[in-house]
Amino acid sequence: MSDQSSQEPVLRELQTGSVDPISSASSRADEGVWTRRLVIYLRVMAAIAVLKGLYHWAEVTGFIGTEDSAFEVQPMSWQAATIYFAVIELVAAIGLWLATPWGAVVWLTSVVSMAVIELMFPNIYGGHFLIVIGEVVLLAAYLALEKPYDPGLTIANVPVDAANTSASGIDPQISVANADIQAHRVAAVRDLPLAQVDKLVSTYTAGRGLGFSGEPAVNVVELNLALNRLGGR
Repeated sequence: MSDQSSQEPVLRELQTGSVDPISSASSRADEGVWTRRLVIYLRVMAAIAVLKGLYHWAEVTGFIGTEDSAFEVQPMSWQAATIYFAVIELVAAIGLWLATPWGAVVWLTSVVSMAVIELMFPNIYGGHFLIVIGEVVLLAAYLALEKPYDPGLTIANVPVDAANTSASGIDPQISVANADIQAHRVAAVRDLPLAQVDKLVSTYTAGRGLGFSGEPAVNVVELNLALNRLGGR
C-alpha cells in the first residue's frame, strides 16, 4: 500500500474500474496475470528510460557528438529540452522500476512531452515523425496493459486520496477505498494471495475517531511493515 510519498512497489489505479473488492476467483487470477505483465512492461520502460536519460546527459556533458554539435553551441530551446529529458527520464526510470504511481505519471509526462516537441516544435529536435509514432506505440501498449486491470472503475469513483495528498504529504493513513484499489496489485507484485493482503488491510484499518469523527483509514506504514514480514517481494 502507499500514500503519495510511499516508495513501496505498487501502482494506484487511476482509470476505469470499480473500487469494490473483486470477489470472483477467476477475475482475480486474470488481474494477477495482467498486473504481472504490466509490471514487466514498466520495468522494461524503466531500462529504456535509463538509456534515454544517459544519452541526454552524454549530450549535455559532451561525451558524444562533435565540437560543432556541442551543448554550448546549441540554441537555448534545444539546451532546455535536453536538460529536461536528461532529468525526467532518470526520475521516471526509478519510479517505473519500483512500480510506483508517480513513476508512471512522470514517464507518461516524458512520453507526451517528447511527442509534443517533435510535432509542435520541430526546430528543436528536427520533428522526426517516427519518434512520435514510437512514443504513441509505447503509450498505447501501456494503456492496453492497464485497461484489463479494473474495467469498471470510473473517474468519479476514484478515491480523492488516490490522486491527491495532504499538505504535509506524509500522512501514514489512506482511505479504505484507496487500499482496495491497490490490493490486487500489491498481491501480484509481492507474490502473495489477494485474500491475505485483504486480511491485512482489514487488520490495519482503524475506525472513526471516538466512534464518530472522520472516516475509517488504513495505516500504510504498519501495513507495509506487515507485508514485509510475510517475506513477499
